[in-house]
Amino acid sequence: ELSTEVRRFVAGLEGQFGGGWSWDAYYTYGQSNVDIVGRNNRITANYNLAVDAVAHPTSGAIVCRSTLTDPTNGCVPVNLFGAGSVSDEARAYMMGTAVRSWNLQQNAAAFTLRGDPFSTWAGVVSFAGGIEARRDSADVTADPLSAASRFGIGAQIPWSGEVDVWETFGELVVPLAADAPFAHALDLNLGARYTDYSTSGGVSTWKVGLTYDITESLRLRTTRSRDIRAPALAELFQGASQVNSNVIDPTTSTSVNVRSPVLGNANLEPEEGDTFTFGVVYRPAFLPGLRLSADYYDINIEGAITSLTAQAIVDRCAAGNTQACNSVTRVGGVLTQVDVVPMNL
Repeated sequence: ELSTEVRRFVAGLEGQFGGGWSWDAYYTYGQSNVDIVGRNNRITANYNLAVDAVAHPTSGAIVCRSTLTDPTNGCVPVNLFGAGSVSDEARAYMMGTAVRSWNLQQNAAAFTLRGDPFSTWAGVVSFAGGIEARRDSADVTADPLSAASRFGIGAQIPWSGEVDVWETFGELVVPLAADAPFAHALDLNLGARYTDYSTSGGVSTWKVGLTYDITESLRLRTTRSRDIRAPALAELFQGASQVNSNVIDPTTSTSVNVRSPVLGNANLEPEEGDTFTFGVVYRPAFLPGLRLSADYYDINIEGAITSLTAQAIVDRCAAGNTQACNSVTRVGGVLTQVDVVPMNL
């Protein structure tokens, strides 16, 4: 069963002043509650005990083997063969209800100023700038059996976390030519933004672009930019679900069964991308309404946020990757645990 409830409240103001300048401001609060209920979910340990059924050495009754040494463990034997062979008591012992709840909240506010500060020989320069603030938070809860990874499907480890973000930005559109012999229009686009994350600190992004209308029908456009993607809340804070993995230890060339908990990484930093784009837009005058475009993209990413497998982490550590080695635990030289966490690669 899936139940989702979303609330969102928004309030805004806007105004004008000084002949051509305008401003707007807003505040918004959003909350999303997601409840997932999984009924008849197998409790792995109880199932394993219930199917291990034997005849009691004294009475001959069918009992769980575990009750021979622990008579008060509550185990109910189960017969898996034949329609209706599973009793209600056995089903109640083996199966349970997994309940997972996600509470996501966001508070955000922004102020933006727009206007035409001055003109060039080719026309009016347009400006937009402002500040933004945002707080994203998540609180994820689960029933005790899910939290202990006792169900066969859908283990959810409780976790919570929040990120505060402050931003300031500015953007200019500067006309360089208009109705000139070499250009119907030529505009320069400039933009910059500084963002400060409570988890990773400040980062700057920017763009420089040109829009060149050779004629009314033919446009060239290009942009060079520095872009980011901040880690999601789950990538930062998700709880450690207990998983086991078989990996080949490169130092011994042997197969080892290790704990490989999947969890978040609060030390993640935003991905950074250097992007170059170039495009052509054609609007033939003889076919009104038709618009054709072709674009080329080149994107270089540093610090990409991704999760590796336990084997890949061990292999990278053996190759000398310090970041990967931070996720590898050895006891007496023996590989015992590999934390599967998202990394900046």
